[in-house]
Amino acid sequence: MVLLAGAGSVPGAELKAALVVAGALGERSFYDSAGTGLSRAGAEFAIPVQIFECNYDAAAYEASLATAGKAYDLVFVCGVEFTPLLTEAASRYPRASFVHMDMTGSAPGVTYVDFAEHEGAFLAGVLAASVSKSGCIGVVAGEDVPVIRNFLAGYEQGAVFAGRNVRVLVDFVGSWDDPGKGKALALAQHAAGADVIFQVAGGTGTGVIAAAKEKGFWAIGVDSAQELDVPDAVLTSMRKRLDNAVYDLVKAMLEGRFRRGAVYSFGLREGGVGLSRSDVARRNVPPDVQERLAVVEKEIVEGHIVVNPYRP
Repeated sequence: MVLLAGAGSVPGAELKAALVVAGALGERSFYDSAGTGLSRAGAEFAIPVQIFECNYDAAAYEASLATAGKAYDLVFVCGVEFTPLLTEAASRYPRASFVHMDMTGSAPGVTYVDFAEHEGAFLAGVLAASVSKSGCIGVVAGEDVPVIRNFLAGYEQGAVFAGRNVRVLVDFVGSWDDPGKGKALALAQHAAGADVIFQVAGGTGTGVIAAAKEKGFWAIGVDSAQELDVPDAVLTSMRKRLDNAVYDLVKAMLEGRFRRGAVYSFGLREGGVGLSRSDVARRNVPPDVQERLAVVEKEIVEGHIVVNPYRP
């Protein structure tokens, strides 16, 4: 559990916000992005905020939801693991507004935040296919769930759009916190020819990045700007801006614009997904490829390129 005291100068009107994550902070990816957004909101709006880390302990999921639901007005929840628990939590603790991040659903009283990861992953696919010298690229994924399939759908479409006949290798680790297996699968893909590997595996993805650094191929990071941590191995990252979404919804609640039970969508147009624009990314990605990616992104936003989401 991480307690973060708000220290900003804008009064928070007594609002208290919490974040409950299935895993733990420190994976430099999904959870950390959400935590960054909550910390920013706490500081800027001078509201008390708290993060509950469940460390993938099933017994902690319900307990953390209960603690947060009793004490906080706005509770952000990260992890598919919470799906079967949120209906009861929202009913039992009606004072709290529960927001399930990166999910859609119909649980009464639960608000959802849906990211168009297929749009951002399309750009990653264009990039990977454009810089690959071997004609083979890969994906090492966490669990085989719809949101990850949506990443894959966009990535594969982007690779095709790039106009090169590339092979796309795909492996599922089956876990979000197994860097060893992530590294092993990345090494196996590299041995099979992949010279650019997109990791969409949460904490497991640190193993993919370690493999890239060890063998000298490129990894593409996810959720956070992971190229800042390993600039010589991570080409860039497909950022899913949980930080922006969390911050925006805290602000919306403070301003009376929050819609309980709604589905908020964040795609390229809303700044919810996209490739990192860090100095490291600009240094790693060839200028001609950057120019092409800028054109492709603009055409997606304007509707000239349609990226199809995953359909079960």
